[in-house]
Amino acid sequence: MKRWIVVLFMGLAAASASGCTSYRVEGPGAYSHQGVVVTPQALEVHRKKLRLRFTFANHTTEEITVDRNQMVLVLPDGQVMGRFKGTWGGLTSGHHRIAPGLSHDVFMDFLIEDDIPPTLSLKLSGVIQGGKPMSLPNYELTISEE
Repeated sequence: MKRWIVVLFMGLAAASASGCTSYRVEGPGAYSHQGVVVTPQALEVHRKKLRLRFTFANHTTEEITVDRNQMVLVLPDGQVMGRFKGTWGGLTSGHHRIAPGLSHDVFMDFLIEDDIPPTLSLKLSGVIQGGKPMSLPNYELTISEE
């Protein structure tokens, strides 16, 4: 009896997993620009949600602020989308202050309603130093089915 239950559950798990598409998300890796080092921890697609996990390191002489709410994703057709703020509507702080010489983990999710495109561009427009936006280059992502 127990064996049949195990076989049944394994069959159901295999059937439900076969309908999910798995994706590989790649970016340029860590890069440094104007004293800010952006290092990816995890870049992944889970269902229709693009999950981006970075560490921002501040190697400048002033505090920087990383405002996740100002960062947007640009689709290949030029459409711009803001980050997904989750079930609680973004009640947690959207920005992180990082003192000189320190780093902080910054997580962002984006909900992609249509088909997952092969390329995306993350505009890092939310990095501020001394009250002025820093002009960091876009973080280019490529996505392929596994």
